[in-house]
Amino acid sequence: MILTCFLGTGQYKPCKQFHHIRPQEHCVTPYIQTALAQLAKDRAVDVTEIRILATDKAWQAHGTSLSDDLQQRGLPAPTRYAIPDGSNEAEFWTMFEQLRQALQGEHVMLDITHGFRAQPFFAAAVVQYMAALNELPPQLEMHYGQLSDDRSECLIWDLSPFLALQQWSTALDGFLRHGKGQGLATLSRKLETDIRRTLVKDRNQHLINDTRRLVKTLGDLSDAIATVRIPHIISTAHYQHHGKKTPTAHAKSVTQAIDSSRDSINSYMPALAPLLDQLQQMLAPLQTDTLEGTSGLQAQHALAGQYLQWQRPTEAAIVLREACVSRYSQGEPLDEKTRENAENNWFSTDQEDNRAMGDLRNDIQHGGWRKSARQGNSLRTDLEKKHAEFKLDPVRPNETPRAIEPHQKGRTLLVTRHLGAVEWVQNQGYANAEHFEHLDQSTIDSLKDNDTVIGSLPIHLAARVCATKAQFIFLQIDIPKTKRGTELSSADMEQCSARLVTFHVTTCPDT
Repeated sequence: MILTCFLGTGQYKPCKQFHHIRPQEHCVTPYIQTALAQLAKDRAVDVTEIRILATDKAWQAHGTSLSDDLQQRGLPAPTRYAIPDGSNEAEFWTMFEQLRQALQGEHVMLDITHGFRAQPFFAAAVVQYMAALNELPPQLEMHYGQLSDDRSECLIWDLSPFLALQQWSTALDGFLRHGKGQGLATLSRKLETDIRRTLVKDRNQHLINDTRRLVKTLGDLSDAIATVRIPHIISTAHYQHHGKKTPTAHAKSVTQAIDSSRDSINSYMPALAPLLDQLQQMLAPLQTDTLEGTSGLQAQHALAGQYLQWQRPTEAAIVLREACVSRYSQGEPLDEKTRENAENNWFSTDQEDNRAMGDLRNDIQHGGWRKSARQGNSLRTDLEKKHAEFKLDPVRPNETPRAIEPHQKGRTLLVTRHLGAVEWVQNQGYANAEHFEHLDQSTIDSLKDNDTVIGSLPIHLAARVCATKAQFIFLQIDIPKTKRGTELSSADMEQCSARLVTFHVTTCPDT
């Protein structure tokens, strides 16, 4: 551990110095710097370096006697970090940089007891600045010694929870504003270490037990949000349908963990409670007992809205599109097969909405490289409009237009010689389509009125398909000159604005 302390110019006399939670452990010395180092050593903490922030006057007054006091106890010799008096702006910046250098390390204990005038303020500013630069020591403590009125005792307070509170506030603000949960997860893991250090064992074990669940659930939620694990975030139903061991979705788990640890956290860091209350309020709309039905759609819609609020349109588009699929599940548990059927139902029922949502998501995922790519503000506006127009009621079976029901039950034939086209069409909800490289007359003759044929057919073959009353869906693609005659992958087809368009082709009477 590195001990970093201010040194003043006062007349320091020997007194009994002790920590506020361990009064039985004390050290008699004029210098709090010595007391902190000795008390740490007594608790088997290895003090490797003692850094002293001192003006010329302070070092002249106490540098030699402090060094002697430390040497007599077998403690490290102090290293002076010279700071100016702070009489002008240039000196303030010099003081700021010296403080920053003195706080470098893995485990640093900062003592502000002898900080004069603005020095403690500068210390707080440096800590916040280093946190923004990701330079803050992984373990940083802050202490202050309170001298009794008769100057016989010095009670040493651990102010580290107030440092942690500032870090929690910053991390929670990042989560609430941008959905970045890594800072919260890191701090929650550090919380147990801080509790162990600041409270005696028989008082802190219940607090440690209460916070361990909060640590895990915040980490799980952070990972799920970063990777857009929609069912993991919002509903227990996913785990029930897939036989997973985890019984509760992450949004609900965090809420429950906050509730169960509230009393313990209030006893350790009361000011943290309102921040956790804000987190609970944000998570409340994301919780549901089922992925199906209106409540499931409301939770998915709320999650998409939360990603929009975080300025994360890519994730918002993913969630919103999957919510559209969920509307067509017809109340069935949302396993892989049901979602495949739901996607087919969506395409058959509302091809325009299906294509528009798919185009919006693909435009985002291709990063502006598509031929018809929108500008960023236009893309965000379109996505916000889709979110605002989203219907929170599921599509019931009897809401599906009867005219297209036969095509849902018949065969689906995909006619193409290109494997990239096969993959692309399967990704549009036709995973079970029968693949044909060519469409001959015998196959056309076998078609029924509830069959569907997909492909880029010559017009005369398209007319023959439609004459059987089967549905014909044209695979339309805008191929630039540079790619004509080349084999296109599924990704290439996305870049070329591939789309499925339903046509009815008839032969005109002879003239």
